[in-house]
Amino acid sequence: MQATGYVVLEKLDGNFVSPFYTQGELKFGTKTSHRNGEARQVNAFVASHDGYLAFSRDWVDRGFSPIFEWC
Repeated sequence: MQATGYVVLEKLDGNFVSPFYTQGELKFGTKTSHRNGEARQVNAFVASHDGYLAFSRDWVDRGFSPIFEWC
């Protein structure tokens, strides 16, 4: 039997990251730091993908806390 209308994806496990302001700049960090290895990778990625920064800044400025999973 073949299923239709479904997409099957591999489940990936990553690190929880969220944006926050520090010294007037929006940074992304893990629960422990915005300077550890994962956080540095996330911030480098975000720096080259403006959509994530704009999306996150918009919601943080509205008082919300967007969360992401870095895989």
